[in-house]
Amino acid sequence: MAMVVAVIVFVSLFLFVFLAIKFATADGDFTLTSKGGAKRDQIEDKVVWITGASRGIGEILAKQLAKLGAKLIISARNEAELERVKRELTGKHVPDGVKVLPLDLASGEDHLKDAVEKAESFFLSAGVDYMIHNAAVERPVGEGEIVPPPERSFWAKYWMYLIPLGLIVMNAITQAMNMAEEGAGQPAGQAQQPAAVQRGSSSAVRRR
Repeated sequence: MAMVVAVIVFVSLFLFVFLAIKFATADGDFTLTSKGGAKRDQIEDKVVWITGASRGIGEILAKQLAKLGAKLIISARNEAELERVKRELTGKHVPDGVKVLPLDLASGEDHLKDAVEKAESFFLSAGVDYMIHNAAVERPVGEGEIVPPPERSFWAKYWMYLIPLGLIVMNAITQAMNMAEEGAGQPAGQAQQPAAVQRGSSSAVRRR
């Protein structure tokens, strides 16, 4: 019985530590990471338009989607950086299946409308299957203005404390179960022995 309990505790502890580490090092929450890797059949030969593709997340997405066989439209304000990203791409439709479309989201509605029409005209007017809107309009920070740091979630703040806490809890449960088993397995005669010894000592005193 003790061996079974030890195995259960070990497996539970292993799963707890594994999930905690996986969550702490993942690029998303459990819902996102549980989806697994990207499926090539859902991406291959599709037209994907990525804004903010000149650096960071947009650049990484462009490289990954190109490897999965997607046709790409990459947009950002810096055309030179977009050309650099295009040169670094590898995949089924590179380079002919990669279109550079400079775009500034703050340029006004008319300019954005023209960009959409141009994007839809690429690839024999096949349109756009997916759009990843990764670009953002940066607001200039005024002099003396303090920009607060981004708020982190509860798990991002305290995951390093939860792992030791989990270990302590599991250890306490194991010790409690072991003590319960030792108490249940102790013979009844041993539990009554101190009382018998005490009665014998009392009788000896009375005889004296």
